[in-house]
Amino acid sequence: MYRTAFYVRQSKENVDNPAQSVQNQQKLLWDFIRNKEEFDVVGIYEDIWSGATFSRPEFLRLVSDINDGKIDCVMVKDLSRLGRNYIETGEHLEQIFPMHHVRFISVNDHFDTNDYNSGDSMIIALKNILNDLQLRMLSQNIRKTTYIKMERGDYPSGAGPYGYMRSKTNPTQLIIDWNAAPVVKKIFQMKLDGKSTLGIAKELTNLGIPTPMQYWRSIGRLKSDNRGTPGSKWSHITVNDILRNPYYTGNCVNGRYKRDKINEKSRKTDISYSNEWIVTPNTHEAIIDEEMFKSVQKILEKSVQKHRASVAANPAKPTPFPNIIYCAVCGEKMTRKKIREHYLFRCDHAHITETDLSALTVAALNNYLRRVHRRADVPQNSQSMTLSDSKYKKEKIQLYESYKNGNISKAVYLQKKLQFDEIIELKKEEEKRKEVGIKASVSCKPSRNLPEKDVLANIIKKISIEDADSAEFLFYPLPGTTTDFSSHWSMQRRPTLN
Repeated sequence: MYRTAFYVRQSKENVDNPAQSVQNQQKLLWDFIRNKEEFDVVGIYEDIWSGATFSRPEFLRLVSDINDGKIDCVMVKDLSRLGRNYIETGEHLEQIFPMHHVRFISVNDHFDTNDYNSGDSMIIALKNILNDLQLRMLSQNIRKTTYIKMERGDYPSGAGPYGYMRSKTNPTQLIIDWNAAPVVKKIFQMKLDGKSTLGIAKELTNLGIPTPMQYWRSIGRLKSDNRGTPGSKWSHITVNDILRNPYYTGNCVNGRYKRDKINEKSRKTDISYSNEWIVTPNTHEAIIDEEMFKSVQKILEKSVQKHRASVAANPAKPTPFPNIIYCAVCGEKMTRKKIREHYLFRCDHAHITETDLSALTVAALNNYLRRVHRRADVPQNSQSMTLSDSKYKKEKIQLYESYKNGNISKAVYLQKKLQFDEIIELKKEEEKRKEVGIKASVSCKPSRNLPEKDVLANIIKKISIEDADSAEFLFYPLPGTTTDFSSHWSMQRRPTLN
């Protein structure tokens, strides 16, 4: 008896098409196995997802269950339900399913791998190509329809820019959100008054005005996303996006982002040139008049030109730090920026001068190096790789013996062996990384200055900036230990070198 899985899939574009509904697909499959005692349905896997990609939640769960040996047979309505990418579909039919001894049945195509022959191979390949072609044609038709809507001035997607909302009577129409629109006006006026985008962001935060995400969450527009939580601050990026958004003038501007035209399945987008935009004037009520908007754009452009000239005249000197500096608040990597004569590491939540960070790093590094040099068990020639190699070989032999003795199938053995080899490579990389770190820390002596950037990268794993004068340092494990070494330093706790 075959432990059978039903796989049903409906594209998001066809959710209103009853003929392609997952319920109809399931009914067809149940009808097919009626009076066939060889099939025992152990699971139904249902995706509302495009067939262009195989990275679908339920399909990935199906593959995982196949790898675990829970499924002997996969059944679909037709090949297009499995996928519309003919290369990946063919790979599953020709390699992945057979490797795991999984029977595959496509009911409407009258295809069963138990009756598979070379003639079927050609027919299935042609059907997969046709399914792929159908996807491309569907994608092109959707683009044409979208383009028509753009020219008509329909708002394309989403709930609308900050300051607007979709009309309940006409979802393609934007109407003013009078709770948020005054904030938009205030932002434009502050920019005309000479404030920088960062200065505007700080003032809005100090005034206690909710960020767009916080506001949308408060009115129920943002639910599952973790953005817009209490404590979030306005950022100069958000302010800049608002100041540059032409929708506030009452014009519908579509086509500002374009999809990769080479690959129909690609979701990659890029910024379009302004001459490619589709502008439909007076589609909704303006929050900002044209004159004010153009004045602000001139100010922003002057700021950009001034910044470029400044960068060209004063090129940045190389940073002494490797790419290991993160914000302790948001977890993102911090960017390095030159302000007047100083360099800052910053994000929207925290910042620190490079000078102060250098001082903190020297103090934290010296503390760590003293610990390294005090340890009597510092291995000068680590034998950990040899010991690990022996352990790995033993475990691989045990896995092979389990397969040879019939305790596991060939498919399970091959799958486990592949997973095991990946784990081995990761462990070897970790041990190599640790060995390099030990050598670097042993050879590096406490000093008043930072070591070379590559030496620093071999000793410090991560630096998390908490505020303008404190940071958390995460070092690679001390010799003879297996866990990372962590220490917290602030400008008030910087011991001088004896």
